[in-house]
Amino acid sequence: MSDTKLEDIHIDVLKEIGNIGAGNATTALSEFLGRSINMTVPEVKILPFTQVPEVVGGPEELVAGVYLNIVGEAPGSLMLLLKHDDAKKLIEILMGQQFSDEKDQLDEMAQSALMETGNIVSSSYLNALGNMTNLKVVPSIPAISVDMAGAILEVILFQVDEDISEHVILIGTEFLYEGDKIRGHFFLIPDNESFPKILNSLGISYGDS
Repeated sequence: MSDTKLEDIHIDVLKEIGNIGAGNATTALSEFLGRSINMTVPEVKILPFTQVPEVVGGPEELVAGVYLNIVGEAPGSLMLLLKHDDAKKLIEILMGQQFSDEKDQLDEMAQSALMETGNIVSSSYLNALGNMTNLKVVPSIPAISVDMAGAILEVILFQVDEDISEHVILIGTEFLYEGDKIRGHFFLIPDNESFPKILNSLGISYGDS
């Protein structure tokens, strides 16, 4: 296929990677926190990179983003985006404390907790991806930014220059804890050559075929 219109069976393959990654991340996060937290993957899709800000409410939406590079046989980037209010809710779960009205900003400790969570979940997704594709993919040390969605995407574009794929794989992720449901968005952003390599390794014909 020459575009990114995938059949349901192909989406199911990508979603299975998300489900396996979420299962592994659930175990790792629960061990990290010392209490049970669950994750689900309600949505997986491929979309143009330019549409990423719209997923979280538009380019001017204030978000927290955890970003890391992927090195190995399918280089690229992986990014977790959460709306600012959702990020605060997740941090409240992680740190066991509520934000006061006066303390609206994410301090260094809060950002550190969120970054470690992004690192744990990202590594789980990458492990699942590597196991299913037989491609070696290794995450870098993560970084975090709190800014407008459009600004964060511009920084990523500047960092990767022209090597980035025009399309990304979205793994919609929900964190579940004691009745609370927090929506996050993981974006697998492959390099140009990595995107067809990942899909072809999953048995999904992509390119000129």
